[in-house]
Formats: sequence, C-alpha cells, structure tokens
Amino acid sequence: VDFDGNRSISENQIKTMLSMRAAAKRILRHQTAIRMMSTVEENSVRVIFVDFEGNRKAVRGFVGQNLLDLARMNDIEMDGVCKGGGGVKNVRVTDRFLEDMFGDGVACNNCHVLIPPKWFNKLNEVMPDEKHQLEIIPYDLYVPGSSRLGCQVKLSKDLEGMIVHIPDGPMVSDETANLD
Repeated sequence: VDFDGNRSISENQIKTMLSMRAAAKRILRHQTAIRMMSTVEENSVRVIFVDFEGNRKAVRGFVGQNLLDLARMNDIEMDGVCKGGGGVKNVRVTDRFLEDMFGDGVACNNCHVLIPPKWFNKLNEVMPDEKHQLEIIPYDLYVPGSSRLGCQVKLSKDLEGMIVHIPDGPMVSDETANLD
C-alpha cells in the first residue's frame, strides 16, 4: 500500500501484465492478418483460360483487373500489341454521353477472346471503340455474343469461375457451340 492508501502492484504482477499485453498484441496481429487474407479472397476472382489446343489454366485475378493483364501476370500467351492502350477510350458519363479519353483506349484487336454466353451478359459494357475493333476481326474468328477484347473485360465478383477461350491458332467458328 502506498502513501495514499492505494494498493501497490508487485514486480511479478507487472511482468505478468506486460506478458499478457504482448500476447494480446500477437493475437490482434494474427486476427488482422486473417482479415487481410479474407479481404484478398473477397476481392479476387477465379478465371479459367483455355488455349486453342484445349489446355486449361485456372488463375486468380483482382476485381477491376482486365483479362489481358491477368493473362500476362500468369504467363498465359495472349497477344496484345497495343498492351491495352494507345487509342481513344470511351468513358460513359451519362446514359447518352460518352467522353473520349486519349491514350488509354483500344488500338488493336490482338487480345481477342471468346466468352461463353453464360458469362458474356455479366461482362462490363462494350464501348464503341471496342465494338469497332471487334467488327474488323476476320469473319471466321469474330463471334457475335462471345467475342470481346481481353484488355477491355474488367473482372467482377459475378465472373467467379468464368471460362475464357483464347482463339489463337485454328479457326474457332466450329468450336463456339461447345465453349463451356
């Protein structure tokens, strides 16, 4: 007891309290790490790439990432001469107004992919600049309702498990009925 009548704490009690505090910090760090891991899981999407030979590779990408970047990060061969940029990019401002952003848009159609109809309607909107590039793809490769440019397809949680066909090689017009 000190001069004011308050109970004093022994040295052993102080050591015990400090030890408990250190343990609590470790638990808190562990819980924070678990929360961070679940955040990565919540913000990632599983995508299955299928090349023209039928080889499949499942990878995880982040919400907002495009298919061209995802393929390149995972050593999946996908052409993209313009690297997803260089031309005019249309950005929707209102229902009726598109604004042109220069230097960020589509400049080629080399990253052409085929998306099965099951997934196609869940994709982000096809803007006029992408539509123009899709329309100049040779008729034997372009498949309305399945063709998109990988650099323009943005991942969202709705696309979990999506299959993406890379039609590089033999003609794919006969295969489009069996995309899944």
